[in-house]
Amino acid sequence: VLSGMQAHLAAADYGLALAVFGEVADGLDLVAGDPPRELLAASLRILAEEASVLEEFEGIVLDFGGQALIQGRDAVVVLNGRNWSVGDVVPPGLEVLEIRSREVDFAFRGFVLTRRF
Repeated sequence: VLSGMQAHLAAADYGLALAVFGEVADGLDLVAGDPPRELLAASLRILAEEASVLEEFEGIVLDFGGQALIQGRDAVVVLNGRNWSVGDVVPPGLEVLEIRSREVDFAFRGFVLTRRF
């Protein structure tokens, strides 16, 4: 299950990673008290959370309209027809962390994710 989830995540098949997790999710609490299996269960839950966040992030439509990177000034990116700078929160909850040429780092649900345009 772990290697299957890892392979699906590496291939950006987030739905398949979640489907694999779904096959064992209900039984993960049964490993309580067995440290090696508890560690495996925790790893599976972390991968499932990553898959869920990545799937949601990939589904967010961001229409890239350009950007301004001028030395000595705050960088600006145009997304969905509006200007955004570092620290702004783009709906639905993407905090702009860094703007680079044709890519933006966002904080989203506890993860730092990059969108390339």
